[in-house]
Amino acid sequence: MKQQLSLSPASILCLSIFLTILAGCGDSTPSADTSATHSHDDVHRHSPPHGGTPVQLGNEVYHLELVPDPPANQMLAYLYDGHFHDLVMVAETNFTLQARFSNRVETLSFNRLPDPATGKRAEKSALFAARVDWLKDMVSFDGMLPSVELGGRGFTNVTFSFPKGTVHSH
Repeated sequence: MKQQLSLSPASILCLSIFLTILAGCGDSTPSADTSATHSHDDVHRHSPPHGGTPVQLGNEVYHLELVPDPPANQMLAYLYDGHFHDLVMVAETNFTLQARFSNRVETLSFNRLPDPATGKRAEKSALFAARVDWLKDMVSFDGMLPSVELGGRGFTNVTFSFPKGTVHSH
């Protein structure tokens, strides 16, 4: 039986704001090179913009931000660059996450969300959602992405603690 993913009014508002911001980010002018001033000896944190759980993919290749939406029984996943500066649009349509609790394992199947303006699947997106009926009762879990390909790059056995995530500073 296939479940239909529905969006709460709050999710629709967040998604609309996300797409409005994304539409305004179409400037293809390269940003100034900050490599001369940015050193990995600097201490800085990579903070998820929506206050969600950060999950590092690779050596700062990408970050996923997992954002629970209990009223809609779903978990949102935003894909960012390695420093949470820019959303990364990818053609991939889905990935899975395993949530391990003390007495069970749940699988979250994330799918690329359709464009709220047209209702059609966009060619590329940085936003995914998974239906999660147990989200209202969830406090924490050990997460793992067994195998995920995003932006043509593969990542396997990515582990993290929810809601803490992968804390990274340098």
